[in-house]
Amino acid sequence: MRYPSFVYSVQHDIAKGNIRSVHFNDSSNEHDIHKPHSAIAVDSEYNWFYLGGSEASSSFFVEQLDSGWRQQMNSAQMVVIFSQNEHWDAVIEAEMKDILHPIERYAFTYDSSDKEQAAEITRQLAQLLPEGYEIAKITPSLIQKSEGFDEKYIKRFWHTMDNYVQHGFGYCILHEGNSVCECISIAANPDCAEIDIHTALPYQRKGLAFLVAQAFIAESLHRGIQPRWDCNAANEASAGLARKLGFVPSLNYRMWIKS
Repeated sequence: MRYPSFVYSVQHDIAKGNIRSVHFNDSSNEHDIHKPHSAIAVDSEYNWFYLGGSEASSSFFVEQLDSGWRQQMNSAQMVVIFSQNEHWDAVIEAEMKDILHPIERYAFTYDSSDKEQAAEITRQLAQLLPEGYEIAKITPSLIQKSEGFDEKYIKRFWHTMDNYVQHGFGYCILHEGNSVCECISIAANPDCAEIDIHTALPYQRKGLAFLVAQAFIAESLHRGIQPRWDCNAANEASAGLARKLGFVPSLNYRMWIKS
């Protein structure tokens, strides 16, 4: 089972949230997302939600809404619900079609966990980086000056800077002292790290996103976790870059949003 990255962050207490399930075969640990179940619901402090499992029960979703989800969704400016399949899509649409709208998404995984490959990627980066550019880890001081992944971004996806520093990571490409291309973990935990990339407009189409993502991949492999890449189905450029980097399509899904 491939869960959204934030689900693993909730499981590992990196993100505050709740995991609820019904009909577990082993009820001794109802928060173990790897145990067989009929339905599972996950929420987090970032107003991200997940519905999945084999039983598409509308009553189960209504129970989650009544338990606090509805209030949370109504009060938040942005809400995201990840759906496992078309059955859960139908449940969400029936209950929330006036509030949420669907976006088709592609999910990619990296088909390797070789730490030796991480070292090879790092060696190649030193040769491929254009003259006058350098790769650096993203630090809180760089975030303060970031165009794409500023402190507001960090608080949205990590809640606090301390939480990002403790669990997240990212790399940027510097040119003349400025961060011009950045690759950061939108979520990271002992299972996986999900990529988000931003390139300043004057530096686009120079191959920098490919290089900075390689640094992110190398760090993920070095940590022994799976790098992930998700994007909207309409974003052909993002999907193409994922494939160029060696990511493999794993599934298509719907993400329901309020924004």
